[in-house]
Amino acid sequence: MKIKSLILASSAFFCAQLWAGNDFLADLSAVQHSWATVNYELQDDAKEKAFEALVKESEALVEHYPEKAESHIWHGIVQSSFAGAKGGLGALGLAEAAKDELEKAIKIDENALQGSALTSLGTLYAKVPGWPLALVAIKKPKTFSKSH
Repeated sequence: MKIKSLILASSAFFCAQLWAGNDFLADLSAVQHSWATVNYELQDDAKEKAFEALVKESEALVEHYPEKAESHIWHGIVQSSFAGAKGGLGALGLAEAAKDELEKAIKIDENALQGSALTSLGTLYAKVPGWPLALVAIKKPKTFSKSH
């Protein structure tokens, strides 16, 4: 029950911040804090369910601030983290979606959040299983460099 209350409270806080404040930094911070709570304090099914809700919240951030690389970075981080929590073949679609968001962020501003999109994309490539499992969902580059 405590976990359910925590998820509902963080979701309500995020939604209130996102639509009422219209302040990008506050909205971004809400996603970051929710991610930290879900990623470090929850376990197993509770973690997976909370990430599922957080993906929707980070998606709303991107919809509200599509021109901000930071919103795409955090949506990608949330999707990637959800993929890690979910595991298995069902996670590959989330990993591919995370890759797409991080690549969008790089196109907007590769230096946003001190290059976090590049770092997160490299981490994603390192964690996705190799051939043949990831062949369809994620095509890893032979080399990943700043020149992408």
